[in-house]
Amino acid sequence: MKCGVGAIGPVVVAATAATTPSSCGPSSAEIGAGVLVALPLIALAVLGVQVGFVWLWRRFRPTLGVSWVDAAWLVGALAGLAALVAVAGGQKLDVFGIAFWLVGCSYATMTLVTMRILFAVDVGPRVVVLAQALPAVLFAAPAIALLFTRGTHHVSWEDAYVGMCIYPGMGGWVPGALALALVVEALIRGRRGDGRAAGARPGLPGPRAG
Repeated sequence: MKCGVGAIGPVVVAATAATTPSSCGPSSAEIGAGVLVALPLIALAVLGVQVGFVWLWRRFRPTLGVSWVDAAWLVGALAGLAALVAVAGGQKLDVFGIAFWLVGCSYATMTLVTMRILFAVDVGPRVVVLAQALPAVLFAAPAIALLFTRGTHHVSWEDAYVGMCIYPGMGGWVPGALALALVVEALIRGRRGDGRAAGARPGLPGPRAG
């Protein structure tokens, strides 16, 4: 644990008060470890939400689907990294729970925004993985760098990273609103008959490997 984590410090301290024994907040390396261990579960949970939206939007975008092979590679890569950190990292994982929730909400926000853009571009069955690629890199790469900080050393960009972990998701309000907007848009398009006009077919996303 460390004290004096910068401008975002009070937010981190408040968020981790229920899960950490010290009021000084987690160290940089502990933040990185917590995020990395949470990422595969976050990606898996967001994947489930994405499959639901692909099913809804497939009526209007018949080329949409889920590339299960690509999805497995993404989740598998994050799970392998998380396992390595958990087993050999030597860091406490006290912030795992709060990281799962706060980072998960921000991860979902970025994924849903990117996915809606990709719906318009029409990238086919790779839409799920491509939508998660940006948040996966944005959250994983700095977390890996934080693992290599020493003692109470505070890197200059840590506050910005912690802010990115917290504020885009706002504890669930933002991704919840985005998900609702996507559902409403799908229902409106359905009532207008956009799916019939596009010759789309309903049904669950099939196992596509492309």
